Amino acid sequence: MGTETNFTAADTQGIAKTYSELMGISALRGTKPWLQVDFLFRWLDAQNYKRCQELMKHLEDFVRVIVQKKHAEWRASGECHIGHIGIDNGGANADSAEDVRNIRNISSENTSRKRIFIEQIFHMVDSGELRMEDVMDEALSMLMVSFETISTSVLVIMLLLAMHEDHQRKLRAEIAATFPKEQHITNIDPVQLLQMKYLDAIVYESLRLLTTVPFNMRAVSRDFFIDVSKPNGSKWRAKIPKDTAIVFDAFNMQRDPKYWGPHAQEFYPEHFVTENSSAAGRHPYAFVPFAKGLRYCIGNRYSMYLAKIFIVKLIHHFEFGTSTKLSDLHFVNGISLKFGNSEIINFHIKKIERTGV
Repeated sequence: MGTETNFTAADTQGIAKTYSELMGISALRGTKPWLQVDFLFRWLDAQNYKRCQELMKHLEDFVRVIVQKKHAEWRASGECHIGHIGIDNGGANADSAEDVRNIRNISSENTSRKRIFIEQIFHMVDSGELRMEDVMDEALSMLMVSFETISTSVLVIMLLLAMHEDHQRKLRAEIAATFPKEQHITNIDPVQLLQMKYLDAIVYESLRLLTTVPFNMRAVSRDFFIDVSKPNGSKWRAKIPKDTAIVFDAFNMQRDPKYWGPHAQEFYPEHFVTENSSAAGRHPYAFVPFAKGLRYCIGNRYSMYLAKIFIVKLIHHFEFGTSTKLSDLHFVNGISLKFGNSEIINFHIKKIERTGV
């Protein structure tokens, strides 16, 4: 929303700490389905229930101040009298040219184009199409889901590249071919990133193997049936009633040999190389790092571009190695990816010296 927070530099309002504690409680509820029912949560775990309410109020108050401030600024600017603004729907199937336009609009110094999303929302509030409470809910959701995703994505990509130096060298060669002069690295154009197919494969494979959001939850909007296979090969139909809370396990689904073949448990960027024949027949929902459907993450393209820029600059300037192996990593339950033994993760970093560039 155009508000600078600096959580990582100085968390003066305790937002980062609040988020971390709330995610711990959410993970607990995610692994104990009975705690998903609010009255059972309040009855069986009163201490965590009370703390959860306190933490949510802290975040809600923080978001409310930001939204109300931006709404007041927008009205004072006089732009509330301008007609509706066309917005990007953030869909999964937007084409590359549209991606470039969106990213350039987001990063443009022309502030009149920064109104693409939030000012459209304010128009809808003033016209009665949305309630301010709806805006608060969505703003809070966006804060929660975006808090760690970019930093965690960069961490896992760099860790996997450090483990697999052959892929790191291949990516560095693509970077050198795309940015032949040093000054080209300083200001990276989104068009250049779209040309980097191996970078895409590296990023997607990293998010497949070590997805930043291991599981997700949804509420069923209407009754539906699914076909369930038994170990003996027979099938039966299971009814999922309306209002059921569903948790889907993206972490293990994205490592399932049924969809990913013999390299499902390995770092294998060729999974996302277009020439790979197995990719064409893969189920479209076998890879869901940003969810799918109507609740598809609206910030996925922006976060992907930011992560790619980080990776390009880091790999261009440094060589990374590690003694940590993929099999060494232990994971803990959580809304976002967490390592249970993060103390063993290490990086060996060497600056690349260049001359004559």
